[in-house]
Amino acid sequence: MSWKHLDTMKQGKKARKIDLKSYNRKYYEPFISNAPNAPSNILFTYGSADIWTNIGLPINGVANPNITVHLIEGAGHHFDLNYPSQDDSQSVLNARVLFYQMAEQWIQNYNQTHARFYQR
Repeated sequence: MSWKHLDTMKQGKKARKIDLKSYNRKYYEPFISNAPNAPSNILFTYGSADIWTNIGLPINGVANPNITVHLIEGAGHHFDLNYPSQDDSQSVLNARVLFYQMAEQWIQNYNQTHARFYQR
């Protein structure tokens, strides 16, 4: 969705309907594919109550094994990125733990792969 499209909606004009499948294919193909130059070490989190979830990466169907898409039940947009609160749901807490576990693994993998550069 372009800014021009959003401006059209704001002015009350009829906007064209977005084909979510083609939108996702166009903008998220680098993440979905398992190409040699595909990005890696990314955790995408979506809240089940987040309106952006519908145009995000598919929860299932990402061929890239280095990309994880995680749905946080009952959460809204970026709930897991907010400052921790006693009101956080268990699903938000679990998403944060998942991120820390994955980040730790990414760092370990990097250090193992690049250990020869650090040896004296």
